[in-house]
Amino acid sequence: MARTFLRHIRVASVPELKTRILKGIDEMNATPVVSRWKKFDLKVA
Repeated sequence: MARTFLRHIRVASVPELKTRILKGIDEMNATPVVSRWKKFDLKVA
């Protein structure tokens, strides 16, 4: 998360930083990625 939100970011204050981070979280939540887990066996005994 830090790399995506804080890379090349320029803010003047801590409240502005908080606003930008929360906006980024909202954008990520707008288009969620569904994870499809597959069952697999490592055959470790």
